[in-house]
This record gives sequence, structure tokens and C-alpha cells, in this order.
Amino acid sequence: MEFKNQQTLSPLTRFLIKVSAIYIIWYLIYDYYLLPDGQLDTFLSLSGVNLAGGILNIFGWDIYSETRHFI
Repeated sequence: MEFKNQQTLSPLTRFLIKVSAIYIIWYLIYDYYLLPDGQLDTFLSLSGVNLAGGILNIFGWDIYSETRHFI
């Protein structure tokens, strides 16, 4: 038995549900597992500084960022 007038969710609604679920899962994993440790934040911050410093050095800027972090 087939239902011809079956209500389905619009693509936008399905997208918003999927994005919301992914965000909630990421938020919970980050907030309860990754944030208290702090190693991910430290790694990403130092990597960003090193990458930006390397790019600026390519363009002739003198950047000294090796001693700009706290342990």
C-alpha cells in the first residue's frame, strides 16, 4: 500500500536538522572532552601563529614568534 500524499521534509529543513545535529555533537565533544585538556587549543593557536609568521616572512616582514607562548 503506497501513500501518494506522503509528507516529506523539504531539503532546507533536512539540511538544517543535519547541521544542527552535527553542531550539537561537536559542541558536546569539544566542551566536555577537548576543552578541559587544552592541548588542541594550544596546538591550533601555535600552528596559526607559525603559519602566519611564515607567510609574513615570505613577504619580507621580520616576525619573531617563537617565545610568544606560555606553557
